Amino acid sequence: MSKIVVTNFYPVHPVEHGGQRRIFFLSRELSCDHHVTMVTLVRGRPMRYLQIAPRFVEAQVPAEQAYNDFERTLHNDVPMTADVAFAMKW
Repeated sequence: MSKIVVTNFYPVHPVEHGGQRRIFFLSRELSCDHHVTMVTLVRGRPMRYLQIAPRFVEAQVPAEQAYNDFERTLHNDVPMTADVAFAMKW
């Protein structure tokens, strides 16, 4: 059974909105046939691991201050840039 790592710039559990729903359910379906580890960024919380399904784990990793500063600087110039910050500084 293969292993898949998915990254995202916000946590997906608990599922609350559309973006979370899309990546959560896609990853959950992948976990039917693969071991899936999702690595997500959290702000203001400690690192934690969530066992969502038998082969689906979310590792919520605190974003470093340098990343938060970079994201904030981008946002001051162009709103809605969290995805750009993540692509540039993952």
